[in-house]
Amino acid sequence: MIKANPLTSWQTPTYNLCMNGAIRTREKCCQPFQETSKGLRCPKCKARPETYYIDFWWKGDRIRVPRDKDGNIFTSYEAANRFLTVMRSKVDEKTFNPKDYIQVEVKKLEFAT
Repeated sequence: MIKANPLTSWQTPTYNLCMNGAIRTREKCCQPFQETSKGLRCPKCKARPETYYIDFWWKGDRIRVPRDKDGNIFTSYEAANRFLTVMRSKVDEKTFNPKDYIQVEVKKLEFAT
């Protein structure tokens, strides 16, 4: 009888990893930004955008996330990518709630006089 080696045996995983979502920018350049290993870059002038947002699809609805949980705008591709990874892991854990990522209302500024 041949024993199965756990290091070389291959089985189909019983889970599906969420790979939903993309990092985008609203900024324009001389050509459309393309995703590279170093983030989004203009293929012609090699410029990078200054702000990013996460474009995420959940149960047929599009969710655009321009800020992190603290309200900071994504100013680096790496920060947006890290946040997207958290969103994907929440989907995998079945704890994702889109209300946690949607800005319901913008607080008004109050000026003291």
